[in-house]
Order: sequence, then C-alpha cells, then structure tokens
Amino acid sequence: MAGVDDFQTATQEGAAVNFDDVVGMSWSPTEPILSLLKGDVKNQPKKVVFLQIPGYVELMHKDILSVSDCKMYWQSKGKYLAVQVTRHTCSLFELFRFNKVQGITTEALEVDEKILAFAWEPSGHRFAVIHGDQSKPNVSFYSMETPQNPGKVSKLATFDDKEADALFWSPRGKHIVLAGLKAASMAISSFSTWISLRCSSHEHEQALDKIYDQTRSDRSVAKSSYCLFSINASPVRQ
Repeated sequence: MAGVDDFQTATQEGAAVNFDDVVGMSWSPTEPILSLLKGDVKNQPKKVVFLQIPGYVELMHKDILSVSDCKMYWQSKGKYLAVQVTRHTCSLFELFRFNKVQGITTEALEVDEKILAFAWEPSGHRFAVIHGDQSKPNVSFYSMETPQNPGKVSKLATFDDKEADALFWSPRGKHIVLAGLKAASMAISSFSTWISLRCSSHEHEQALDKIYDQTRSDRSVAKSSYCLFSINASPVRQ
C-alpha cells in the first residue's frame, strides 16, 4: 500500500494522501488522529507516523529499528497506543501517550520472550500481555499510571505457567479472563485487578467462545449449549 485515501462519511468526498511504503494504519478511537506504520523494505527501519485529520499535519514520528513485524493497539479512550515490535531475538512495546498539554510522549518496554497476546483494559491505564512458551506461557500485568511511578509504565504482577492464549477484559474493566482457546478443554482463569490481582480457575470441555454481560460481572461460555459463570468462576446457569 503506497498511499492513504481519506473520506468524509457525510459527503463521501475523498482525498488521497501520498505516503510511500505504508503497511498499516489505525484511527484513534476518540480523536481525529491517524497512526501510520511505514516501511515494507527488508533491513530498513519501520516508522510510526501520527497525522492530524483534516489537514494531514504530522504530529510526531518515531523510527523503530531491527523489526520483523509490528502491530498497533489503541486504548479505548485514545490516551495510549501500544506498538508491538517483534524482533528476531526479543520483543518490545513502544508505548505512546497522548496529552493535550504535553503532546505525544513515548517510552519502550522490553519483553525478552515471544508475545502471544496483548489487551488494554477498557477505559483504563492497565494492560495484560501473554508471553513466553506457547504450551505454558506467562501472563504479566502493567499500568501506565501508578501513584509510585506517575507517568511511567510499571509492572504490577506476573503469573507463570498459565494455560492461556487469549485475553478478554470485562467491558467495564476491573476483571479479565485468561482463556486457553486452543486446548482440547478450554482453561479459564479470572482475575480481579481493582485492588489486587487474584485468580480463580475453571475448565470448560470443548468450549468455543465466551461473551461478557455488558452491565454485570458475568460471562457466558458457548459450546453446543451455553454456561453462565460469575467472575469468580462459580456457575450461575447451565
């Protein structure tokens, strides 16, 4: 992809923006800011570019070296963007903060293992990462804001050897489900992250998917029928 076409939904009028080597893009969920990932030439650095729309004003760009793959994850309120950088020997996250006073700032978080999954807490400052060996990975929780370390990313906790390959935050935050969807019997761990990180586990044979209640702390697990569990993995209805 060598360029970007920007359209107004009301008028369907469009304008072409010429950028070389664009390989990915993602809109801010709340602001007219477009993040572009540039660089499809081997052994060349990737570049993250932020554009203000309309006007196509470049707000910031950052070069990322020694990259084999990149993925972009916006936080639901547009306060943060995580760029997952995969390298041959390790992985890292370039974490961007968006502040109307300070502008865009960035810091790097290195992870010396393969990244398997990433998810922001909805409307929150925290995120979860599954990393390590795929058969028994580790799950780490981080926060972009803590009283002890304001304005800096901090690790909250790491849980070793979890049967998990997917992350599902409650839409209201606070709770998260760690799910092993690729196993014959799906393993589920539920964490509460409001005050402390606690765990409860449950196994669902042949489970295929899970759905959160948007207003409560319940989730349903779909197989040939469905099971509804509370956030502490207690059966509510089967």
